[in-house]
Amino acid sequence: MITEENTLYLLANAFRIYTYMKFFHVFFKEQRTSKWKEWIVYSTFFVINSFVFFRWHSTFLNLFSNLFFIYLIPFLYRRNIVFNIGIGTLGYAINIIADCALYFFASYSIVVQSGMATSLLFFFFTLILEFIFESRTFKSIRSINLLAIIIIPMGSILIAVLTMYEYKKEMLMISIILFAINIIVFYLFAILDTAYQKIHEAAMADQSAKAYMNQLDLVYQTQEQQRFLRHDMKNHLQKMQMLLQEHKYDELSEYISRSTQEVASPKDYVHSGNGDIDSFLNYKLAVAEKHGARISADVRIPDGLQIDSFDISVILGNLLDNAIEAITSEENPSLSVRIDFKRKILFITVQNTCTRNIKIKAGIPFSTKKGTNNHGIGLKSISHALQKYNGNMKITCDSGVFTVTVLMYIN
Repeated sequence: MITEENTLYLLANAFRIYTYMKFFHVFFKEQRTSKWKEWIVYSTFFVINSFVFFRWHSTFLNLFSNLFFIYLIPFLYRRNIVFNIGIGTLGYAINIIADCALYFFASYSIVVQSGMATSLLFFFFTLILEFIFESRTFKSIRSINLLAIIIIPMGSILIAVLTMYEYKKEMLMISIILFAINIIVFYLFAILDTAYQKIHEAAMADQSAKAYMNQLDLVYQTQEQQRFLRHDMKNHLQKMQMLLQEHKYDELSEYISRSTQEVASPKDYVHSGNGDIDSFLNYKLAVAEKHGARISADVRIPDGLQIDSFDISVILGNLLDNAIEAITSEENPSLSVRIDFKRKILFITVQNTCTRNIKIKAGIPFSTKKGTNNHGIGLKSISHALQKYNGNMKITCDSGVFTVTVLMYIN
């Protein structure tokens, strides 16, 4: 018979099984099966479990129908028997704990008797697990926002316990609305997270393009220098030959000395032996010196370092670009670079003068000046590149010196 009591149980059971699907997705994120297989299995779970409950009203049979599917479903995603049994047991244990806790405090309530409150509390724990294990990553959304959405199921339980005292049509409508609010809010939250992720990926792509442009600019500068050298070499040789023929050796010596200075390679700030990193740093530090910065560099790294050239371009490029941008507004700017490689760990430290009021929040600096909404994007790009090397970054701003220290593990 279709009654308010039976309908409420069906709603609660459907929401509970939906939460099981979300729970399993936390631990089987990379081994998902096809959507249609999922929905067939979960729908079968709902139909059989509900049928057993209404047909026999047997606690044993109801327990068996639950456990059968809870231990069967993980095999949709992964074929590790021990792991699957462990995850199934964890899910059912959370469900039982939630059920017992609610019965202890409000066994009289129809929302507890119907399983509605248990389903919502199970949903609450699943949201926490998703945040802990980063099932949906949630990297772009602050934890305070996640806390706000976690309050939704807890608030729903409180509303249901305080307002639903008997099985009536009005109570059934309230339960439908509460379940819908939980699903819709989480769905909107997921869309918001996806949108933030796309913004973050676009920012990463922009920084990647910037790193490529830095490399191309370096190649262009080198080619320009070679063209100037080839163009002037003929004239220099003719002049020296003329002085030699006229036996003007003193003038010849002076001319050779002056020519050597003019055609010499640009100033080398770094000569560690690693060609890629040396050329990149020398170019960037030359740009900093053009802005009037005092340069200090100490780089000690071996040639053939096992690090992707693109990654090091992203890291060094963003660090030095940020430093150069900062010193352009300083009266007595300075820029210091320290790179060392010890025991398979690469240490990078970049320091620059910074007299502006800069605060550090969540590991990322932000300025009190207007028009700095995008400040910190480069540092986020560095953090993204560091993930591949299990690296980390520390930022400090003290006594007019802005310091970024990067640590990377190189195999």
